[in-house]
Amino acid sequence: MAKIFVSHSQHDRHIVDFLARVGAGTQVQIVFEELEGIVSGKMTAEKIRADIESSNAVFVVVTPQLASLAHSRDWVSWETGVAAHRDVWVLEQRGDAGKVEVVTPALKHLVRYDASDAWVPYFRSIIMSYDDSHVLPAMVAGGTVGGAIRKGEGAVIGAGIALLVATLLNQRPQGVATCCAHCSSRYSVHLPIDEPSFRCPTCNKVVTLQLAPPVLGILPSAAG
Repeated sequence: MAKIFVSHSQHDRHIVDFLARVGAGTQVQIVFEELEGIVSGKMTAEKIRADIESSNAVFVVVTPQLASLAHSRDWVSWETGVAAHRDVWVLEQRGDAGKVEVVTPALKHLVRYDASDAWVPYFRSIIMSYDDSHVLPAMVAGGTVGGAIRKGEGAVIGAGIALLVATLLNQRPQGVATCCAHCSSRYSVHLPIDEPSFRCPTCNKVVTLQLAPPVLGILPSAAG
């Protein structure tokens, strides 16, 4: 079963509730780990590392509350380092612009969002894109078809085609690929249609995308 590790502060319960609601009913397990649990000794580094390494992706919830907790900020850096070979999604609420300075240089995606119903479909599509429950049945079926077409390598080709089709069934939102003009960090950003500016999670400088609105129109507007 696919798994997404969520790193967050215990003070951000509304965001946890939002992500839990979005992930409910999917075949993806959402694992919530409070950073305070690590600092207090309720959770060990070994357990956190194991959870991250067994996850398909890591969501890092960045808020002003987290920014004010020095130890938790350090643990965020450590966790994103452990997750460097996985998809790291930094989640930053739109209303927190200018209030957060948490550095997460290992990210692959930055999402500026609202924890509202308008954003549920987008987040659900992200979570569902990691659902691998359909892959094995598709590969078995594809291998059978391939084997029927040609013995030997046909089964491998058939399974490969089935895997490709299975992957395409859950297409992952790609956002807009960008390179920070200040630090040259590369990642994808997922922004509201009417907000082309964002904080670079690597250098904390403000970056503005020079793109036409139709390109940015992948998420709800600020009014949504």
